Amino acid sequence: MPVLSRMERQGALVDVGQLAQQSMDHGKRLQELETQAHELAGAPFNLSSTKQLQEILFEQQKLPVIKRPRKVHRLLRKKSYRNWHWITHCQN
Repeated sequence: MPVLSRMERQGALVDVGQLAQQSMDHGKRLQELETQAHELAGAPFNLSSTKQLQEILFEQQKLPVIKRPRKVHRLLRKKSYRNWHWITHCQN
């Protein structure tokens, strides 16, 4: 905690150029993944729309549906999830 309090008092040095470059790199990669998802789905769709994702994954691609209580109604089984390469994690 002493390090954090010192950073709060003194601030932190940020390489603005490096940060801008990382932002551009991540934006480019995100666009590539979105384009790949659209190609594999056969049509453009909104990746942020749960309704559109539901239609693509469960109705068009016929992935198995797992009923879950409360908030999450549909999930992919781990095995099926690994088989669909166009669904990627941002952490990769």
